[in-house]
Amino acid sequence: MTNNQQDKEAIASKAATDWLASAERQYDKIVKEMRQISADSKLSGGKNYYLMLHCRSNNGQHFLRWRSYGSQHKHLTWDQMESALNKMSEVLRSYYLEANAYIELLNAQELAARSALKLARKLVKGK
Repeated sequence: MTNNQQDKEAIASKAATDWLASAERQYDKIVKEMRQISADSKLSGGKNYYLMLHCRSNNGQHFLRWRSYGSQHKHLTWDQMESALNKMSEVLRSYYLEANAYIELLNAQELAARSALKLARKLVKGK
């Protein structure tokens, strides 16, 4: 192997390691934000629903879902939540619409960041 090839491999290895570190930071940032929005949704009074952060044990996926307060305390789809929006004040309706748009973004970002993390780990471990 020539020195030029060794230099290129060293650069590629360093780049993969840097990418892994960056991917880990990005993923941690997203999960931290998910935890925060879940906690914040439970603090505000007068709301019938909150966000629950889940983590799938088989692949580590974190995701937010709506959940209702009350005796049934069940998970709800956004379609189920939307039907209740018309009965709410404008302030609450706006809160839920904005929160849902944000959790859709966070859930998508988590998927993308976890995929990048998996690829970066594979590159680093392959070295």
